[in-house]
Amino acid sequence: MELGFTRLEADIYAFLLNASPATGYRISQAIGKPAANVYNALQSLEKKGAALVEETAARRCRAVPVEELAARMHRRFLDTKTSFETAFSGSDPAQGDNRIYPLRSGEQVFEKCRHMLDAAREVVLIDAFPGALGALKGEIEKAASRHVRVAVNAYMPVQIRGVLLFERPDGARVIARWPGEWINMVKDGEEYVQALLEGNLRGVIQAVWSGSPYLSWVYYSALMSELELGGLKRRIAEGAGIAGLREYVESCERFFPLEAPGYVRLMEQLFKVKTKEQEK
Repeated sequence: MELGFTRLEADIYAFLLNASPATGYRISQAIGKPAANVYNALQSLEKKGAALVEETAARRCRAVPVEELAARMHRRFLDTKTSFETAFSGSDPAQGDNRIYPLRSGEQVFEKCRHMLDAAREVVLIDAFPGALGALKGEIEKAASRHVRVAVNAYMPVQIRGVLLFERPDGARVIARWPGEWINMVKDGEEYVQALLEGNLRGVIQAVWSGSPYLSWVYYSALMSELELGGLKRRIAEGAGIAGLREYVESCERFFPLEAPGYVRLMEQLFKVKTKEQEK
């Protein structure tokens, strides 16, 4: 049904996959639906390329094989996607929008996060529970491979190439206190996602996105400070000396870049001034 079939069309196609060829009357008897409705649905399936109907009086029907139908749908989707991107390329609805918008599904949350990772130019901060983090691991490593600075706050041991990884020593306790899975992300200090999802990563308990550079930069600063403090606590617990702690704090400074797009936009929008990076 998510591929564009009605419930009746889906039932008929599923039946035909195991009982082709079959007449419309036989199908209606097998699935318990009125024959007139079945004949109409068969016509629709034929137009969609999901069924073949013989040119005889019996009008027996056969399902198009799954692999063939899926390949055709895939090509059609790619053609439509290309046309869509060509028609609307260059549009950026986030520019100048300081509002906060709710996200209604886990799919929408992860797609927004993937887009942010793909579009990142300077730095990304991520705070995520294991399931949500695992769903984005490939995209995170891809962003890091483009020399985007990525810092991740994880609550269970995990391996992610190319990122500055913070592992919460009390991660298991935090996870036990919270229902579901959360994923919080800030990209370039100019847009962020905060989402608490159901355990299956599909349903949303609460989730928002904003392209406000002010809110994003404030949240970016807070999240980076939390990551830095967590790292300090871990190193103190492990017995690190003053020199080691100082070296760690200095290593975190690269995650407060004043050339970050969000900071640049913030200075432009609020104070009408150029940063040193812009003046270059």
